[in-house]
Amino acid sequence: MMTGHIHRFAICSVLVLAACSRGGTEDPAVVLERAASKAQQLGSAAFDAMFSYATDGFVSSGSAEGVIADGGKRMAFSFEADVTVRSEGADQAVSAVGDVVVAGENEAYVKLSSLEGSVLFLPGIGLVPESSLGSWYAVGGSGSGSVDTGVSPDPSFIAQQAKTLAVTYDRSYETVDGHECYVYDVTVDPQRAVEFLAETASRRGKTFDRVAAETFVSSYDARGTVFIDAETFVIRKIDWTIEPASGRESADTTSFSIHLHDHDDPVEIAPPADAKPFVELLSETPLPAL
Repeated sequence: MMTGHIHRFAICSVLVLAACSRGGTEDPAVVLERAASKAQQLGSAAFDAMFSYATDGFVSSGSAEGVIADGGKRMAFSFEADVTVRSEGADQAVSAVGDVVVAGENEAYVKLSSLEGSVLFLPGIGLVPESSLGSWYAVGGSGSGSVDTGVSPDPSFIAQQAKTLAVTYDRSYETVDGHECYVYDVTVDPQRAVEFLAETASRRGKTFDRVAAETFVSSYDARGTVFIDAETFVIRKIDWTIEPASGRESADTTSFSIHLHDHDDPVEIAPPADAKPFVELLSETPLPAL
């Protein structure tokens, strides 16, 4: 189960962060290749995004708006999200509004402005005390009081984007934000995706389970559409849908759309000066007596 989530996160990171790159030719395959090799030249970009995930008995959706810098290594965004767990009794729903700052590979912060609903598996228990709303908490790094783990996407995900994609259809031209764009339907090539995950694990010194990766990648079909500026070759929009492969007994479906603009405008992303360790939030959250 955990391996599947890690692989899904890695693939989704590849897909989302691809929207920061440039190319330099009308050949779709070469556009993707050059976009990958020049992606890290991008200084920054603003973005807005929408996402959804649904499976048996569980639905989540939301939106985000913010900026990225250093090829996606740093980012700051506001979000709104809704989660519903369906059951034979009353559905349980949680709605959240907040902000996130990713200031480095192991440094992230979250601030909740609103959190309504009940704990998904502990009905009737409050989520967090009202006094915690509006405060920043460190959820990664040495000051968080939690496990020190990577929380920022690896910028090399962008550079190796083309290794995982294949163009399936050329849709000619469309206009995005007043800019004429090439529009391509794309998919993730399973073999390329596995090799990419293997290279990433090797570079990070991690153990790679090839059989598990092949099983996971082959279990899903990822289809998307990219909108590439015909003059500058900046990707201005990308839509993705990830569904179970044909014959697989699963109902989970992920979709997201990201729109990028204001490329290379000056961006300042700094960690909140008054952030508290995440363990303080956990200690303030009421739990039932066992």
